[in-house]
Amino acid sequence: MSDSSDKKDGEDERQHPGKQPWEPEDPMSLKGAAGDGDPMIMLRCVVEEYARMGMAVSDIERMFATPFFRAAHDLTARLGPEVVQQEINAIVKRCGVHRFKTVHATNTSPGCNSSDGTASPCSPAGHTDREA
Repeated sequence: MSDSSDKKDGEDERQHPGKQPWEPEDPMSLKGAAGDGDPMIMLRCVVEEYARMGMAVSDIERMFATPFFRAAHDLTARLGPEVVQQEINAIVKRCGVHRFKTVHATNTSPGCNSSDGTASPCSPAGHTDREA
């Protein structure tokens, strides 16, 4: 690694973020800002991401209508609410809204339930047939 004597005149004197002085406003806090790119691609990606995570269509629509969700709201302002609604409908029709439900089931086959609740030959290692 080179030292500062190797730097040329006018070269940037950057400092590693870990060595920078503390600032009153947290520089690591998230701040929304507009970026370059195709807003339709961004809209499609955001809607599909939330639909695949299981967010209800009404919640996705509300997110795009609420200023608190800056990026989504900015897309609505830029593209118009009609375009946003059309895309939400098209994306949800194409990929659906994924819903997941976790169910704890006890195997009732003879010999599969151990009397002390520890893992038995019929249950995965480390798992018990009792609910926690």
